[in-house]
Amino acid sequence: MIEPNGLEGEPASPGSTFPRCGRSKAPLHVLPLVCLVAALGISPAASQEADGREGSRLLIFFTEGLGYAAETGAPGAIVVRESLSAAKGWLSGSADFSSAKGVVSGNYSALVDSAGSHCAYDLTSLGLDGISLDAHLRYRVLFEDAWELRYGGTVVGRWGPGKGTKGFFGDMTLGFEEIRTAIKNLPIVLLEGNPLIRFDAGWRFPTRFAADLAIESFSDEDATYFPKTMFDFGSSLELAAFSLRCDCVAKYTDFMTPTGYLDGIALRAAATIPLLSRE
Repeated sequence: MIEPNGLEGEPASPGSTFPRCGRSKAPLHVLPLVCLVAALGISPAASQEADGREGSRLLIFFTEGLGYAAETGAPGAIVVRESLSAAKGWLSGSADFSSAKGVVSGNYSALVDSAGSHCAYDLTSLGLDGISLDAHLRYRVLFEDAWELRYGGTVVGRWGPGKGTKGFFGDMTLGFEEIRTAIKNLPIVLLEGNPLIRFDAGWRFPTRFAADLAIESFSDEDATYFPKTMFDFGSSLELAAFSLRCDCVAKYTDFMTPTGYLDGIALRAAATIPLLSRE
């Protein structure tokens, strides 16, 4: 999907997971799935922002990200993420890969800890301004000999001025996903449904700088399960040749109850450059 605060017309770039303890490598039989995810995501699928729709122009972007996160019971990990995004007209899509490296000896490391794709269609073409449909698919290594597959969809509503215009902006997202978890030596595959909720609000400054705060129950960056609540404070800066995005995330378990507690933190930075813009 297309973020409201990147380069003009820039599709979103889903990220990686910050893993837990253990030591593992992505199983070889996952590689065909990784290739399928890339093929699905790179094909153009829906622009969600009015000022990103430049007629029939094909837009392609590359994003490089670096992050650090620590969760309860885990000493933390550094994750490098790459993603490729494309948009044309009302359609957009993205595919991403990430690799994790534990910062303490014996902590989790994986060649590919997460791979995912998004495709979306903007319903503005049907007269529903600011509304879009987004579908996603994601493979994740959770810990040693355990991995999951997530697939689902969301309805996204956006409001506020376009990029480069001062004022409030934001989005509201509702959806659902299915989670299939496989653990070695467990004779069955675990199935779980996960509701997806997100609310984001921010302010764009005349200097092409923007800041926003999102409250969400799901993220491409984390292996989250409802009712985990994340508070994501982000800022972005659009420059002539590329854009920068930084995020600071606090993750809570059972935030709305007396037993709620801080379950993890994350710091992320990413740079996005345009690779192609043509009719």
